[in-house]
Amino acid sequence: MPVLKETAVAFEAMSDLPFGEAVERCRQALASEGFGVLTEIDVQATLKRKLDVDREPYTILGACHPPSAHRALTASLRPRSVCCCRATSACPSRGARPWFGR
Repeated sequence: MPVLKETAVAFEAMSDLPFGEAVERCRQALASEGFGVLTEIDVQATLKRKLDVDREPYTILGACHPPSAHRALTASLRPRSVCCCRATSACPSRGARPWFGR
């Protein structure tokens, strides 16, 4: 099990898992905490299509915790900054790196 490291803006863990498996583990970890994945952005494919740039695999999962989103929307009609959670996975040369924004 990778060690979770807290940074100023995220929680980060390195993994030796293949990229696709690391993304799936991110999904499972989010689901186990009550988050649902609303959006998925394949950054690698998007940059290739838009800019013809080759990059390592990089995926952004836009996740939502419905009870928290509901509380935020009930408290204020401007909860934009608290309703968004991102989980990204990048595949640098030394392994997959799940990253959970906060």
